[in-house]
Amino acid sequence: MAINNAHIRIELFFGDNQYRAWKNMNYIQLFFNEQDSNTVFLDYFMYPRKGWDASYNCMSNFLDTEYFNCSCLDEEEIIKYVVDSINNGYYLNISFDEFYIEGKYSYNKVHFDHYNLVHGYDENKRVFYLFGYKGGGKLAKTTISFENFLKSYGKVSVVRYKLSYNSVVYKFNIAYVKLVLFEYLNSLNSSTRFSGILSQRDGTYGLSIFEAIKEKGRSLLVKDHRISYVLCEHCRIMKERLEYLQEYGYTDASSADILDEKCEDMLNYANLLKNLVVKHYIKPQYEDDIIKRFDNLYEKEVAFYSLLLQKIKE
Repeated sequence: MAINNAHIRIELFFGDNQYRAWKNMNYIQLFFNEQDSNTVFLDYFMYPRKGWDASYNCMSNFLDTEYFNCSCLDEEEIIKYVVDSINNGYYLNISFDEFYIEGKYSYNKVHFDHYNLVHGYDENKRVFYLFGYKGGGKLAKTTISFENFLKSYGKVSVVRYKLSYNSVVYKFNIAYVKLVLFEYLNSLNSSTRFSGILSQRDGTYGLSIFEAIKEKGRSLLVKDHRISYVLCEHCRIMKERLEYLQEYGYTDASSADILDEKCEDMLNYANLLKNLVVKHYIKPQYEDDIIKRFDNLYEKEVAFYSLLLQKIKE
């Protein structure tokens, strides 16, 4: 008897990566304000925030964000609230006095309040697991005992995050991307588009940040490595975005090589700038070189974004 070894193949298509689409539609616009109350003078702008402590996650396609004032809870209740929140899949962003957190720069030295992400606990050891800045701009995992938690917790609003997808599938919108790229290139205030929701946010937007930083914050550029890091990260994300645009046919195929070249050139100068700032931090003698590379990066960005806007197809 003949046996027919037939094969059945099942193919599953789960759709486009929603996070990838979301990421490539965001982190385009930059915002600079020397007077910003949260001391992060250069940052991404996606939409206005309500108050200095309100994160962008309050309107996220992937997270639910909740604010809760725990001042009404006693010591036993606040520990239980944090433990129960973690058991129910939440991460908590809590302001602590880092004087009480071992491994932090301020530990047993100075009283310094800063937000840390609480992501786990061990009831046997009676500790919470934290993730936050250790010092020198470095992220690190640390722990805090339940006892020190009660000493360091500032009794301000606790912010809870939980993974929660929107019921509506997130789709990439090239018209929106082109709009924000235009705002970045032409230094337009992107917050005006949200005037019906929240107050407009004054400051410098887009490529004008380069001139504003030189005029108002030259010392910030050479001393605060966060500025050069954001500029470098911004270029790196743009390189990923360009790959996405090319992959899905949103740019003219004939311009792929020149766009790749200009984007890579821009990223290289951003890396040079970031590395010079780090070297200057160790040995302060590169200020003139930093300003020169800063000017070079501006020229590279103008050239790249001008060409990209011409080559995007809607």
